[in-house]
Amino acid sequence: MPLYDYRCPACGAFEAYAAMPAREHPRPCPRCAKPSPRIPSGVHLARADLAPLAREERCRHEPVSHTHKTPTPRAGAARGRPWMLGH
Repeated sequence: MPLYDYRCPACGAFEAYAAMPAREHPRPCPRCAKPSPRIPSGVHLARADLAPLAREERCRHEPVSHTHKTPTPRAGAARGRPWMLGH
């Protein structure tokens, strides 16, 4: 369930988990049990895994360079075009 921010008129702001269909309904304050409306909030990035965001930023600005080694043929391996036998 998502975590939403609510503000109690007496006690102040608090966070509560709520199902998405019930997110707009007032939640009881954990201290005084008064109904508290939901307040707009930002994304809770402090609790999120930031590795995907870092990878996106790295990909956006820094192209990844790969070192490519040309494979050396094995000893005794067919040279040229082995799929064109007899041509």
